[in-house]
Amino acid sequence: MRFFSSALLLAVAVSAADKGRPSLKNAAYKNPKASVDARVADLLSRMTIDEKASQLLQGDIRNWMNETTGALNQTGLEWSTRARGSSFYVGVAVPNAWISEHIKAAQDYIQNETYLGIPAFVQTEGLHGFLARMLLGVADAEALLTVTGRQCHHLQLADRTRVLLEPGLG
Repeated sequence: MRFFSSALLLAVAVSAADKGRPSLKNAAYKNPKASVDARVADLLSRMTIDEKASQLLQGDIRNWMNETTGALNQTGLEWSTRARGSSFYVGVAVPNAWISEHIKAAQDYIQNETYLGIPAFVQTEGLHGFLARMLLGVADAEALLTVTGRQCHHLQLADRTRVLLEPGLG
């Protein structure tokens, strides 16, 4: 019970902190027509130290997906996307439908419920042949392609999850 109370208090504090932050309505980092330098400068100026640190760490789908039942752990999802927000590992031997469902849940949460809404990279051990169908995925591949300026290809799966394939990897 003590953990639940602490987690609830933290969630309320984070939510309240985001409400006092500037509007993102005209944020340059969300404008694909702005220069890369302008987008990066704008994004970095808006990020807290914790958000910057989070972008350096990789999460794991098992932080919010129960490997036995496929159930979603909302608290785990919120923690993982807040503390390890740059990417998450999905190379878990569970039904593909569970992986897809939980990738979508995470990307939806990140883009709709977090202040900055930066999609996470989704990765697995594709180079080693484990779950090789998905090498690197993002919910909005076009945005990543615009920012990086790379010529990449992406596939759209039946559930509308997009998978980005770097040149030479796919």
